Order: sequence, then C-alpha cells, then structure tokens
Amino acid sequence: MFRKIAPFGVALLCTLFLLNFSNLSHATNLSLALKNIVKKSEALTPAPLLSRKILFQKSKLHDVQLSPFGHYLSYQENHGTDDKKRSTIWLFNIKKQQHEKLFTTNGITDHMWAKNGKSLFINLSSSIAISRPWLNKSPMLTVKINQQNNERFLGLDPSHADSFLVRLWDEFSEEYVVNRINDKGKRQEIYRTKRKFRDFGVDSQGKPLFLTETNMAIDNKGEENLFDISNQQKQLIWQCPWDDPCDIYYYDKEKQRLLMKSNYRRNFSVLAWLNLTSKDITPLHSDPQKFADLHGIQFNHHSSQPDFEQMLLRYHGDYLKHYAFNTALQQHINQLEQHFPKQSFTLQFPDRSKQQNSPWLVTQIVSTFARSRYFLYHPQTKQLTQPLKATIAQSNLKQPLASSAEISQKHAIHYQARDGFKLQGYLILPRGTAIKSAPLVVNPHGGPWSRSTDKYSKMSQLLANRGYIVFQPNFRASTGFGKAYEKGTNNDFGDGTTQNDILDGLHYLLANQIGDKNRLAIYGHSFGGFSTLVGLTFTPNLFKVGFAGAPPSHMGRSAKFYHRFQKKNFREYNEYFMKKLVVDWDDKVAFDKSYQNSPDNHVAKITQPLTIWAGEHDGRVFVVDVKYYALKADAMDKKISLFVDPSAKHSPVSKVGLEAYAYLLEKTLADHLGGNIQPLDIKKDKTLIRFLKKNMLIDHNELLISAQ
Repeated sequence: MFRKIAPFGVALLCTLFLLNFSNLSHATNLSLALKNIVKKSEALTPAPLLSRKILFQKSKLHDVQLSPFGHYLSYQENHGTDDKKRSTIWLFNIKKQQHEKLFTTNGITDHMWAKNGKSLFINLSSSIAISRPWLNKSPMLTVKINQQNNERFLGLDPSHADSFLVRLWDEFSEEYVVNRINDKGKRQEIYRTKRKFRDFGVDSQGKPLFLTETNMAIDNKGEENLFDISNQQKQLIWQCPWDDPCDIYYYDKEKQRLLMKSNYRRNFSVLAWLNLTSKDITPLHSDPQKFADLHGIQFNHHSSQPDFEQMLLRYHGDYLKHYAFNTALQQHINQLEQHFPKQSFTLQFPDRSKQQNSPWLVTQIVSTFARSRYFLYHPQTKQLTQPLKATIAQSNLKQPLASSAEISQKHAIHYQARDGFKLQGYLILPRGTAIKSAPLVVNPHGGPWSRSTDKYSKMSQLLANRGYIVFQPNFRASTGFGKAYEKGTNNDFGDGTTQNDILDGLHYLLANQIGDKNRLAIYGHSFGGFSTLVGLTFTPNLFKVGFAGAPPSHMGRSAKFYHRFQKKNFREYNEYFMKKLVVDWDDKVAFDKSYQNSPDNHVAKITQPLTIWAGEHDGRVFVVDVKYYALKADAMDKKISLFVDPSAKHSPVSKVGLEAYAYLLEKTLADHLGGNIQPLDIKKDKTLIRFLKKNMLIDHNELLISAQ
C-alpha cells in the first residue's frame, strides 16, 4: 500500500510543499489586504445621496500648465451653462502671486507654451490660435484643423523655440502637408506626402528627418514602417511589428540608432536604443516592478536631443509611478511619493539646465477627488504649496463639486484566473455600508484594448453613491501590462478566456465576503456592453440584471464593419490588427466559430432583465446591429428595454443625453438590486422626462413608469 520514496521524490515533495505554502501565504496576505480595505470603508461616514449633476460636474478651472522657465502658471476657466462654449485663459505670476486675465473665447480644448516662454498655442475645437501675452493678449487665429481629413497638431517644433508643427490636407494635390508656424503666424511648408503618417520628426536645423506610417503593401502584416526622409527620398530604415508600440523619441542619424519605446523581442514595453545597423536593441529602462509597460517618457523638450539627466520615465501599474536616471532627480521623486503614497500624479518641471531652483508643477490625479489638484513643489525646501487652491474653490462656488468626504476610494486588487494567470483590477466600496450584504456591480471596461485606471470615474462614483460595490477588472486584452496580458485571450471572446477572467475576479471577491451573491449585476459600455450580454447569456443564473451601453453582440462582425468604416471615412487601416486579436473574418471556419460563441447566437438563453443604450450615429458599433439584437430578444419575450439617443455617437454627447444614460442605469439596477436612486422630479426634470419618453423604443422593464 505504501511505497518507499526516493531522495529525489522527497526533495520534490518538499519543494511542492514550500511552493504551496508560499501560494497559501500570498493568498492569505491578499485576503488580509481586502479585509483591511473593507474595515476602513465600513467605518467611514456614509455619503448623502448626491445628485447626478454634482457627481458629473467638472471643475471650472483646469488645464494648468507651467511656463518653460518656471515663472508662470497658465490655466483655463470655463463659464456659462455649457462649459464647452466659453473659456478664459489666465496667467498666474508665481513670484508676485498675481493673476492676470488674458482673453475669453469659445471652444478651447487645451493649450501649451512655446519653448521660448513668450507665447501660448491654443487648441480650439477646429483650429489653433496663438496668444502673445506681453504683446497682444487677444489670440491670433492661425490655422483651421479638419479632423475628418486627418489634419492634426503635431506638437512643438524641437528645432525652433517659437514654433509648432501641423499636418494639413491639400485637397487639390491630395497630399498631406507639414507646416511650421511661428508665434507671429508665419507659415513654412517643410514636407508633403501622399500617405498618412503617424510620427514625424525634424533634425536640429528643422529639416524633415523621419516619419512612420502603416505598411500598406498587399501582403502587409500591420507593420509600422519607419522612413528616413532627410534626403527628400523615403528610405525604409526599420519596420515595427503590428504588436510593437514603436514610439520614436529620437533618431540619431549619425550613429544610426533610434531611441524608442518598444517591446521588440520582449513582453513589456521598455525604453531602448535600437541599432539600425546590427538590428540589436539595448534596453535602457524597464519597470523595476516587472508589472507594467513603459507608459511614456518626459525629457527636456527645450533641447533638440534627449537629455537623460532630465528625463522622467512613467509606468502605470496600479497607479502612475515615475523614475529618473539622475540620482538627485530621483530623490525628489521619492520625496513626492511620500507626499502622495500610492497615488497618481504628473510632473512638469522647467528647463532645469537654466532654472535649477524654479518650482515644479505637480498635478494629483486620484479617485478620491472629482478634480485634479495642483501643487508647486519647491526643490530647495522639498515643500509643496497650492497657489491655486482658493482660486479653484472660488471658480466652483456656484456649482460645487463632490467633496472627498462624499467620494469612494478606488483600491487596486490582484487575483488569479482559473488557469493561474495573474490579473489586476479596481474595487470601489460604498462608504459606511456593510460590504458583505451590499449589492455588487461588475463593470468591465471598453476596448477591449484599453484598461481601467485609478482616476476618478463618474459612473462608478454614481453607483458607489447609490450603495453598490463596483468591480472593474482588467481582464486579458487590457493594455499596459505587457504582451502576454494584452494578447492572452487568443481570440477567445464570448464565452471564453476574457469573460472567465471577469468572472474569476467576481468569485474571488465573493469568496472574501465582498458583495451579496444574490444581488449581482453586470454593466459596461462598448466591449463592456458585449461582456454584459455575454454574462447574461452564458451565466444566466449569476446576474440579476444587466445594462449594456453600445454593445456589439458579435465581436467578429463588429470588428469587420468598424474596419470598413474607418477605412472609408478616415483612411485608417487596422485590418491585420483586428484579424489577429478578434477573428479573421475572411476565414469562414474561424468566423463561424466566433459567431457560435457569441451572445447574438444565444439570445434565447437570456432570462434576466436587460437594458440597452445605443447612439443613433455610432461609427463603432452600428445602431442597426444593436436594434436587430434587441428586436430578436423582444420577439422572444425577453425582459428587454432599448433606448436610442438621437444625437449620440458611441457615447452620450449632450448633457441631457448623459443624464438619461445615468438615470436608466440607476433605474435598471434599483429595480432589481434595491439600490438608491435619485427620483425624477416632474417639474425640474421636464426636459429629461420628455427626452426619455421620446427615445425609449422598447420598455419591457417599465423603466419609465415613474416618469409618467
């Protein structure tokens, strides 16, 4: 009955025991961390029922920028009932502590300083303007931007301190034209090409140096081609695979090398030198935690060459984290991380080669504030000040924002999928609520090639305020965590890997007594809407209700139609990418298999109530597809409601449209999970009620019965 175990077998058993013990210890630590999160949340003062208007209110003061030499802050302040209409640009003199109004105009998106610190370049909704604060405060309109023609702002010109670059479309020659425009409005054409390009770079004299464009050859595999254009002829010098971010920061033509963000021959994106002669790649920096891709770098843009002594590297794992090559700079970053422990912030510092002691701008971006918070960090004293605090408060006085005492914190969590793959996500708990018995909403993100982050989220805070636990999983297909994470689905959408990742996270929370297993819902937008359909279809007894915004019902068909739409309207070609990550729609066997595993093929399996939102002018998930799916469900007497926003594209665009979306989500969940809801007021919400009634096409769930 018993066998003698060889010494090697004993060693193996010991090793397995230690590994299991280690895994058990790790799981125990995770459980303890969750318990601490729950304990702290339950001890908080419950938040009052906040109106949707307050939860969705944006700060009137935003887009704060530090001038190149650290003397000024510039910022934008919105006015009026429609924040997109009128804005004022202000200057704040840091030394004198004085504010100066520059001008007020319509449609400001954002702005940036010229490298010489003498001018501001302002992105308007359809044009770019220049302000020269010390000469003429009123902006000078310089160039119209037509996004339908793929025209766009290319950024500051690294070779000319007073200029920026734009890509325009010449409809007569049918060419893309790159113009240099200085702060006096003078234009200079520097390059033109028949093909749309992504990145464009100039040399230290301002002459065209390189560009990248998508490979358009018949047998292409989605590559990005990098061309040397310094001799007026396009010379192919490198080809990035379809799954390489291939962001070029600097082309050293003399040494034939590229400084770039790349995941070439590795899992994570890193900062590296690529030798164009030997084809060798030399990593310079990767995430020390071996968890996240390189998010981006920040270096002295006041120089034509990268200055590693002033370079910052950013990685967004659980939160945004910074690193530096320079030891002194890293010490300052460490100091800031002590001020903002495990919280995201961004940095702007002046040209430190000329202004060593000037303050830095620190922008804190976290889930517990409905707006960004702005600080000046003083490197001499290592202290933080908030010079705009009173100004921001005054700006938002008439339309107050939700306070930090009313907002629920996002917590990063980590768990394992059923196949052992390590996953990450975020958990939001309602304040002062018994978590074990609280309803739980699973909220998969859209994309699916995007991710949930730690920043403030309007809809998740709405749900938390109404008493729901919100779980935002970063399932496989999410970006920012390496190739294995992003490509780990192996085209297994529908009832497959991605949905299993979502469900495994949910069961992990339930096993740790987070959420009432009898009061579960799933809600998402775009791909998150697809996941909602999948959840109600293939796990019909798990969720009590679902809310799907702009949901594709068959990923393969949606990918195919979206590709055709982008190709026709924007001359964008993503066919290879879509076929690799979703399904090859030209492969009948693969496409049929994708359909067999989709919600569209199993409508009859749905037993729980479902609300669907769609945008009439959606160019990603076409409304005809959404209507067809809803009508199929309606014909089978499913508990389905369908609302179509007549002015929306892929998401609500109007204020009434956003509030309608939020109300339908609230009402859907409240009716079936028992959460709180802000009721409609027949007098105050007259416009909203009319909008809801007019555009609700199917209402089997009687969502508008209280709006009568």
